[in-house]
Amino acid sequence: MKKLVAKVSGSTKRARTIVGVVGVVVVLGVVTSVLAATGAVDVRALLAASSKRYVCVQATVDKIEVHDDTDPVGSGELWFWFSIVGDSGRVQFGGGSVRFPDEGTLDWSSGGTYDVDKSIEACQSLPFGPDNPSRDLTLVIEGWDDDMPSVGNDHLGKAEVTYDDVWSWTNHTGSYSTRSTCPDGCFTVYYTIEWYYKE
Repeated sequence: MKKLVAKVSGSTKRARTIVGVVGVVVVLGVVTSVLAATGAVDVRALLAASSKRYVCVQATVDKIEVHDDTDPVGSGELWFWFSIVGDSGRVQFGGGSVRFPDEGTLDWSSGGTYDVDKSIEACQSLPFGPDNPSRDLTLVIEGWDDDMPSVGNDHLGKAEVTYDDVWSWTNHTGSYSTRSTCPDGCFTVYYTIEWYYKE
């Protein structure tokens, strides 16, 4: 009895290869769409990041509205710290903490809204993995009213916004506002979030 041997032509092999590739592309497309729809990690962003060394987030403080400058008469002499801190409480590398103004104080009064336009950045190395998980990051804006040394500075409060990880920041690009705690004074900060890759 002769054995029947199936012969596959070159065109048939190419057709099967094409079908296989199309199948993989379709599956990846479906997975990507599902993840994007459910708010999970954006696969397209992960693929785009494959050749990059860092993913970075930038928070720009656009304006600050002063509700209480702590001075009963006249305006306050205010200054602020803007920071992005990690889950360990440490400031992240890449200029993650700045003073505003760079030196001196601001002659700001209760009820006023003032332009700031000051940015801070934090980055994390890629790729993420068991030894390099995507970390929580917290935007912190803290303010003081500068008084005489014999009196001490009045605390304007602290505004904090925590994002679960770097990818959470990427899903929250846009403009936001948050109100500080009010120990002595009080303020609302208006800020914008952006993210990008770096070599």
